[in-house]
Amino acid sequence: MISRVLVVDDSPVDRRLAGRLIEKVGDMEVFYAPDGKAALEAVEEHLPDLVVTDMQMPELDGFGLVEALKAQYPLIPVILMTRAVHVTDAANSNAIAEPREAIDDRVRSRERS
Repeated sequence: MISRVLVVDDSPVDRRLAGRLIEKVGDMEVFYAPDGKAALEAVEEHLPDLVVTDMQMPELDGFGLVEALKAQYPLIPVILMTRAVHVTDAANSNAIAEPREAIDDRVRSRERS
C-alpha cells in the first residue's frame, strides 16, 4: 500500500530534499506545498497519511498549520522540521531539530530493517 506524504516548506531546495529522502523509504507518494495555506488546500485534495512541515513559512506558518490540521484532520500525523530548539507549543507532534540529518537517519534505519 502506498502512503501519501505532504511535504511543506517555503524553501524549494529543502522541500525537494525532504521529499526525495522520504521517497527512498519506498512506497511513498510525495506531494508538495510551499506554505501552510497551500498545504491545507493540498490536504483537502490529496488526504495524506502524513504531513511533514517546516515551522517558519509565509502565509500560514507551521504552528498555524498544525492547529488547523488538528481541528480539521485530527487523525493525520504531523512531523515538524525546524532548526529551532523550542517547539513545545505544537503539542502532540514530532519535531525534527535538523531536517536533513534526522530524515537521513530515518531512511537509513528503514533500509536496515
